[in-house]
Amino acid sequence: MNDSSVVKIKYCSIPILLFLSFLLVFPTTTNAEEKPPTPLLIGIKNQMNSVISGQTGELEYYFTTVPEISAKGNVQFTSSNPDVLSIDNDGKWIALKPGETIIYFKVKLNEESERKFLEKYSYADVPETYSSFFHVAVTSEFSYVYRLYNMNSGEHFYTTDILEKDSLTKLSWVDEGVAWNSYKGQERVYRLYNPNTGDHHFTTDRPEVDFLISKGWVDEGVAFYSLKSGTESIYRLYNPNASVGTHHLTKSNDERQQLISSGWIDEGIAWYEK
Repeated sequence: MNDSSVVKIKYCSIPILLFLSFLLVFPTTTNAEEKPPTPLLIGIKNQMNSVISGQTGELEYYFTTVPEISAKGNVQFTSSNPDVLSIDNDGKWIALKPGETIIYFKVKLNEESERKFLEKYSYADVPETYSSFFHVAVTSEFSYVYRLYNMNSGEHFYTTDILEKDSLTKLSWVDEGVAWNSYKGQERVYRLYNPNTGDHHFTTDRPEVDFLISKGWVDEGVAFYSLKSGTESIYRLYNPNASVGTHHLTKSNDERQQLISSGWIDEGIAWYEK
C-alpha cells in the first residue's frame, strides 16, 4: 500500500467517526418501547385503617403505577373477622362492632385490562392474579341509631344493630336512615317490649323501666346510649289515641311541631346528641 492510499483511508474514516458520534448524541430509536413499571402494583381506593362501628363504605381496586389503564376483572374480598367487619365481593363493607380484622383481596385481571397493559408494555410480566391485604380497626366512639317504620302497625323502631335493621327491612319495615348517634359509655337507653301489642318503648328512666316490667312489659336491656347534655335535642312525643307506636323519638323540631299539631303530646327532651 502506498502513502496516497493511507491518506485516503485516513480521511475517509473521519466522516464515519463523526456519524457515529452523532448517533451517540442523537439516538435514532424513536419507536423504543416504554419500560414497564416494576413491580406491577394494584391498590385499593377508599382504603380505611380505622372506622367507627356502624359505618359503611365501598372499596375499589386500580393500577397504582399505571393509573391511565383501567384495572378490571374479578376480585375477591375477604374479612378475617366478619363479625367485626363484613365485606362482599363488590367491595361493600359494614363495620359491625369494635375489634380488628384483616381485609384480604385477590384480583384476576380480565382480557381487556391485560390486553391494554400489554399494548403499552409488550414485554411486561402481567401476573395472572394479584393479592394483598391491609388491617382495619373498628372503634366504638359512637354508632349510628337507625330508625325504621312499620306501615302496618304505625310503630317506629330504633336500633344500632345493622343486622337487626337489615332483618326488619326484609320483613317490609321501611328504613328511614340514621336518626342520631349513640355514644358508648354515656347514659343508657333501655328497650322494652309489650308482648300483647307488639309495641316497643325506649327510655333512660330506670323507674319507668321497672314500672313497665310490673305491667307485663319485657325488659330487652340496653338498646343504645345517650347524652345528658349536647347541642341537639332528641324529643319524645306520645300519641294518646294509639295502642301501638304510642311514643315517637325525633331530633327534628319540624317533625315534632307537626306531630303536636296532629294531636300528639309533647313529652319534652328525652336526651341529647353532640
